Amino acid sequence: EGARFAEATNINTSLTTLARVISALGSSSGKKSGTGVTHIPFRESTLTLLLRNSFEGRSCTSVVINCSSDPEHKEETQCSLRFGSRVAVVKTEAAVEVATDIGREREILIEQLEQLKARQQELIKKGQHGHAPPDWRNPTERASMLENMKREEEYKDELKRLNTEIIECKGRGEKVPVSLARKAESVRKLHDNVRDLAERQKTVPRVRGSAATLWSEPTVVYTRVVTEITELEHKIAMLDI
Repeated sequence: EGARFAEATNINTSLTTLARVISALGSSSGKKSGTGVTHIPFRESTLTLLLRNSFEGRSCTSVVINCSSDPEHKEETQCSLRFGSRVAVVKTEAAVEVATDIGREREILIEQLEQLKARQQELIKKGQHGHAPPDWRNPTERASMLENMKREEEYKDELKRLNTEIIECKGRGEKVPVSLARKAESVRKLHDNVRDLAERQKTVPRVRGSAATLWSEPTVVYTRVVTEITELEHKIAMLDI
């Protein structure tokens, strides 16, 4: 009763799900159907979720079936043997994990990063990056927009630093200081305000009635290169941890 009953119920549920997983893996229901969909109920219990890599991953898995010759255990033995016959149908493919040369991988990533940055500079020279053309008729408005964009980046960096401090406090199990939380919220509002202002300024026409605006958006190619640079820098940073 009570905790023991709940424990027994959970065990039986996990074993039932395990049996369903084994059946799905070993029968046509576990293979790709005409719709190209495969469903193995690994996530329906903690036990099967933990065993997922053993049955589906690159591993060599052994299953031991316990049997008894005593007549009183006849039903349990037959049940275990039926389960064993279903498990025997499941095929796994073991693979040797090759150690990664972190130093060499880092060198390759840095080389790729340098190539992308060189490509980025080429695109900037061609005017494919986001920029404010220098021939703007109203230099005061142009200067104001560029200043707001600069402030936006400064607030963004400051907010990132404050959020990092907050995460570190939570990671140490400490209570986040009220002053730190308030400062982060204040910087966030300042960042949002100046960002919205800069975005509005970007849409101001160079000449009244003209489609050309104060800010020229970056091309798709330039944006893709910047995204790839960011991803590579993140990968390199993770290798340095």
